[in-house]
Amino acid sequence: LNPHGSLKGPTQDFSSLMPHAELVELPDLKYGIFDIAPDVIAGQSRAFLDKP
Repeated sequence: LNPHGSLKGPTQDFSSLMPHAELVELPDLKYGIFDIAPDVIAGQSRAFLDKP
């Protein structure tokens, strides 16, 4: 989650409705996080998906 973006509130609301959801804030990344930090996004996703 980009805590500086306009989707912060809706993302927090939606994640609370999803069982087992984990909300990760990445305050050092502003906009275009999928373009500028795909390795960070992939690492966070992989860590979540690898959990039992």
